[in-house]
This record gives sequence, C-alpha cells and structure tokens, in this order.
Amino acid sequence: MLSPITVYSTYLRENGQKHTMYYTPKDEMFYQLIEENLKKKYEAYTGKTVVGTFTIKPKKIRENDKVVTRFKGFIINAWNGVYELEGNPELINFAYQVGLSNRNSQGFGMFQVI
Repeated sequence: MLSPITVYSTYLRENGQKHTMYYTPKDEMFYQLIEENLKKKYEAYTGKTVVGTFTIKPKKIRENDKVVTRFKGFIINAWNGVYELEGNPELINFAYQVGLSNRNSQGFGMFQVI
C-alpha cells in the first residue's frame, strides 16, 4: 500500500449523534465494504453497470500496519499491508486510478502493483 485503507460505517445513535465504526482486516465487513464502495464509484463514474467480479484478500497484515491519524478534527483508523486483488481487469485498473475504499480525496487507499 502506498497509503493506508480506511473502512468504516457511520450510524446515528439514539441520541441523534453520529458514530463511526471502523473495520479492521480481521472483519469480513472490511472486504465487503471495499468491494461495494469500488463498484459504486465505478458505476457513478462510468455510468455502466459492473460486469464481472472483484475481490480483495489479505496476504500479509500485521498489527503494526494499523495507522491512526487525524483529519479536520476526526480520528481516522486505517490499515497498510499486502492485499491481493482479483477479478475484472477493468475494475482493478479503475481501483488503481481512484483508490480503494473511503477518503480517497484525502489520499487514503492508494496502492502499487507488485
């Protein structure tokens, strides 16, 4: 990873406050949300429905791959590591161009091909 991946969901608590739940590479939702996010971005950008599959699998993740940082007063949890991408080459190339998961405009989710 050139920059860490951040994966989260935001919920409203009963009192109306927002709560952000960050996922780790140990959570199945981590990968599911990355896949869903990429497909939504692809469809929004191209106007085409995704054809084929896309999967991301952990290859080498260590506890010290966790990154905690701040952006505009918010704490962000993110993860480096080595991941394997499989599936539709057009979708993988799109992921390379735009980044994986959330906060790409802040530089998160950029990767290199090895």
